Amino acid sequence: MIYREYFFSKKQRHQLKIEFTHRSHSSARSAGGLRGSGSETTVKNVLEAYMLHHIELNVSNLKRSIEFWGPIFNELGYSIYQEWEYGISWISGNTYIVLVQTEDKYLDIPYHRKRVGMNHLAFHASSREQVNKITYQLESNGVPILYKDRHPYAGGSLHYAVFFEDPDRIKVEIVAPTSR
Repeated sequence: MIYREYFFSKKQRHQLKIEFTHRSHSSARSAGGLRGSGSETTVKNVLEAYMLHHIELNVSNLKRSIEFWGPIFNELGYSIYQEWEYGISWISGNTYIVLVQTEDKYLDIPYHRKRVGMNHLAFHASSREQVNKITYQLESNGVPILYKDRHPYAGGSLHYAVFFEDPDRIKVEIVAPTSR
């Protein structure tokens, strides 16, 4: 299996064209550990082989983070996957997200997205209506919307999204599909 990525103009840099050629079932499976039976290797199989497996976030207050993230993950189609004394995870498809209580000895320096490390998390919404619903839920719970003066186009005229922070100030973005 060969795949090639072509990025279009700067304006269209988020568009990705995947072109693949199926050379043989055995070389496809050995090249990328791709799933599929016989010659049924699909673009979905290719993408799954290179998609995000999981994210684990250390949080300062597990209970507060579960109360915050639970409704958002549920709305986005995630379901509870695992629960234990110091953590919980939600899963959607092959990807899961884990929240783990940070040990007390590591709570002295709070998270900030401008430091080395993750800047923010961005999730796909199914529609603009879903972005609006989540925005309403956030505002109803007193969660400030970032870049409110440019909402819902803070990411640009073709980027319909809501930006906010979780209880530990991790920036989150929920993005609607681009309509052209």
